[in-house]
Amino acid sequence: MAHCGTNGWADDLVEREDLPRPAWIDDDTAFWVSAQGTSMQPEGIRSGDFCVVSPGRRPQAGDRVWVREATAERRVAIKRLIELDQSSATLRGWLPPENGTQSDFLETRPLAAIDAMHPVIGVYRGRLGKSGVDVRFIPDSRDGQGAGADEMHVLQLTGDQGELPDRWRVPTALGFPKSWFRRRHLSPDDLALVAVTDDRLAPMIPQWSVAVIDTSVTAPRGRDLLALRIDGRPVVRWAQAARDGSWILSGADPSEPVDLIPPSRQATAAIMGRVIWSGKGL
Repeated sequence: MAHCGTNGWADDLVEREDLPRPAWIDDDTAFWVSAQGTSMQPEGIRSGDFCVVSPGRRPQAGDRVWVREATAERRVAIKRLIELDQSSATLRGWLPPENGTQSDFLETRPLAAIDAMHPVIGVYRGRLGKSGVDVRFIPDSRDGQGAGADEMHVLQLTGDQGELPDRWRVPTALGFPKSWFRRRHLSPDDLALVAVTDDRLAPMIPQWSVAVIDTSVTAPRGRDLLALRIDGRPVVRWAQAARDGSWILSGADPSEPVDLIPPSRQATAAIMGRVIWSGKGL
């Protein structure tokens, strides 16, 4: 996460912190910035807000944008993009408050003087993933952005995950809108994240995806997509119960042999929960 000035321009101070990414973001290159200053307060961004920046999207006039100068100082700011052509960008900010009001200002910069400019696609007030903090999504005052967004609930990677190789490749937390749980009649208290560390379910669930599991499910119901911990390692498999109580586990390829977990082994092959959602590159 980087700190970014909204009151003029600030140093591009990068601090690596483990912040969850909202699940609706589909840009692998998206990153967080922490806003500072008052220059974008009338545009809905206060000092201390957390902003999601998307390099994968093309900036358009009307967007709030994160801008980095093409200078040795590489200063950064968040502004409103008013106009963009082949040679320059016109940006709007707001002067410091005087007598309780703020006046806007415009600056036009040649594109040659801009090292990077990416849309700000989400603003959150409150730190996602921090216990006891009420997080709010702040819609853009411009019509259209943030329509239908609501407060977030953060799910964490389950503690039953065990040691993961290349753990950095898997997000440790994801934020979902609270309406997502309501529509599915799910309780966040029953849900957790699990890393998919192999490719047995590919292409439906690729390796290094992350899955949301319902931990209230502790046995197969028909042919069920379950997360299990086998010999201390988490796996996701299609599972069904045989007549003798054994679990029959399989992947996506029907030509591959199945795994049979008899009742005598089930003490070391616990069911972690049913998979209700999965995603990659969040």
